[in-house]
Amino acid sequence: MRAVFKVTKNLWDKVHRDIVRPCNRARERVGFLSCKVTTSENGTLIILAYDYHPVSDEHYSLNSAVGACINEEAIRMALQVSLSAKCSMFHVHLHPHKGLPKFSSIDVESNCKLIPDFFGVTSHMPHGAVVFSFDKGEGLLWTSKESAPIPIDEFVVVGNPISIWWPRKSSSVQKPDRDFSRQSFLGAESEEILSQVKVGVVGLGGGGSQIVQQLAHAGVGRYAICDYDRVEESNLNRLVGATVSDAECGRLKTKVADRLIKGVMPDAEVNLVEDKWSGGLKSLSDCLVIFGCADSLKERDELERFCRRNLILYIDIGMDVHKSSESFRVAGQVISSIPDEHCFRCMRLLDDECLESEKRLYGAAGHRPQVIWSNGVLASSAVGIFMNIVCPWHDDLRGPIYQEYSGNGHILTPCGRYERSQKKCPHYQAEDVGDALFNKSDLSSLQQPHQP
Repeated sequence: MRAVFKVTKNLWDKVHRDIVRPCNRARERVGFLSCKVTTSENGTLIILAYDYHPVSDEHYSLNSAVGACINEEAIRMALQVSLSAKCSMFHVHLHPHKGLPKFSSIDVESNCKLIPDFFGVTSHMPHGAVVFSFDKGEGLLWTSKESAPIPIDEFVVVGNPISIWWPRKSSSVQKPDRDFSRQSFLGAESEEILSQVKVGVVGLGGGGSQIVQQLAHAGVGRYAICDYDRVEESNLNRLVGATVSDAECGRLKTKVADRLIKGVMPDAEVNLVEDKWSGGLKSLSDCLVIFGCADSLKERDELERFCRRNLILYIDIGMDVHKSSESFRVAGQVISSIPDEHCFRCMRLLDDECLESEKRLYGAAGHRPQVIWSNGVLASSAVGIFMNIVCPWHDDLRGPIYQEYSGNGHILTPCGRYERSQKKCPHYQAEDVGDALFNKSDLSSLQQPHQP
């Protein structure tokens, strides 16, 4: 079983602010993370941290043999949180240095005594322990009271930028046999990161086809691509990778995109969802980033909700052609949605009124007018944002991004209607993550045989 642990940057910072504080009853502080879980199509268990519970000073017991010893009341409170919220609980402590931390033998021994107790109150969820350094972490999880602990394979801190690491450096994806020296400015680890992260692209028309092409050239090695539509002659003005013969035989756009990716990255792992994206949720659930190239605001709203629930960073592009007096106006946007940050409603791209009124044609220049150069600008900007999020080579763009596109003036500018505030997003709650239908049978299918 493969396991991934995800936490938002805001929660990561909250944990670190607490556990670096001195304590007069222990040499170090500890706490507990509330988590929900989901699974991917290939059986990967994804642990989604959403809240932190510090241990109060009075709940530490003096013990010179260990860094921190907590009393029964601290454990009882953590058990109560797990029972009330029906959530996973992960014990967390800090090793105060940079780089990958390692559990000590005392850490492992203590957790092997503590963690199985949580199955007495919440048996249908996994539980575990993580140790953080200032910039990395490693973890262990249990799938039952009797099971042996399983190492966590991947950690993701979701924000802009994203931090991702593999404590055991194990992956079935091999680095591509290509020369990436021309983009070495992205960082020494960029080739490895890009080859191993999984990216979703929903909608493979004028924008999505260019996004998958650019991602393949940049070295991205894993994909989930979604579209149920077929190539038609009217697509050829904008659908990168499509040919006349594709239109003549009505080839699926997913097949064209797969061919395009494999032409550049022959060993790429590509999951094809030849259906509406909602038919491929398990294929998308373990993506690091999803690009949305949907036609409707309703789909954008649904995609953002899915990404928030799974702690996936979402980058959306869209354009339209409007009739203005006697001429036409091309307009669009590139916008990012970062879990635990401002959402599309906060940034005024979406609201209930616009969603309810979306029963009209896609513009005044004909049915869903699209042109390759406008889609190209938006796709390139979206890929550029992605590259800086996963391989942060500069600090100019941080946090949520909302850029408006004027196709008439050929310019992208920050959205003037979105003013960042310090207020927390009110539209999504931290606890609304994970698979609400995850149950004991799901966990049983993941459990490993006991190892003495």
